[in-house]
Order: sequence, then C-alpha cells, then structure tokens
Amino acid sequence: MLACAAAYAQSTASLRGVIADPSGAVVPEAIVTLSNAENGSKRSIFTDATGQYSFPQVIPGTYRLVVDKPGFASMTRDNIQLLVNTPITINVTMTLSATGEKVNVTAEESPVNTTDATVGNPYNERQVRQLPLQTRNVVELLSLQPGVTS
Repeated sequence: MLACAAAYAQSTASLRGVIADPSGAVVPEAIVTLSNAENGSKRSIFTDATGQYSFPQVIPGTYRLVVDKPGFASMTRDNIQLLVNTPITINVTMTLSATGEKVNVTAEESPVNTTDATVGNPYNERQVRQLPLQTRNVVELLSLQPGVTS
C-alpha cells in the first residue's frame, strides 16, 4: 500500500507564482483559480500577504489559470501544460480596472523548471505501444530519457 502511495506522488505537478500590480507591488488576497478543461475540476486559493500562490500535487494536464481581485481586471491564462514532476512558475501582473474588465492572455512563454533539477516526461498509451521495446515494460522508458545512463 505504501509503495502505491509513493508511486502516485511521483505523477503530479505543481504550479506557483506571484501576483503583482502594474507598479510591481504584490497583490494579497487575490483569488487564484486553476481549472482543468479535460475533467472539469477546479481549485481556488487566495494569495498570501506576499502575493504568492501555490498549487502543489496537481494532476498533469492542460489547465486554465484565472486571477480575480476587486479593483483589478480579471486575468486569464489558457493552455497551461503541467507535466509530470515538473514544477512551473507563472507570475501574473494585474492591470487596474474599475469596471470589471477582463484580460485574456493567449501567448505564453515556454515553462521552464527553475525550482529544482527534476525532469518529467509524460508518455501516453499510443507512444508506449509504438516504442521499439520488446517487453513493453514502462520502466525501460526511463533509459530513453535525456541524461539517463545505465
């Protein structure tokens, strides 16, 4: 049972960042919502006093990030790819608004893991079936990743 729990913990991702205003000051108590378009799940949290938010242990997939705070325009980031064992940092700069204006960001920089040295590679069922592995043992996929030696 404990081995299963340890294996499950390795197949998660994390998302964190800082919410700031146009002058660079942090925005405390902003509502940050992370929603998965594939299964409809949503998680919402408030930023802390330093404007930071964190979503630990998120199931890998494609997500939408929405940040709301009264007095600011609602900010949306779509198509955020969370990969296995790869922490992502997305900092958001909110714009001032008194009318409930919404801002959608469609172009996104490529996420780079600046938190730690872990590397994750997601494989789907089709990719596993097409690999030239005689045993179709998923553990053998580890040897195909960059930087792995036997």
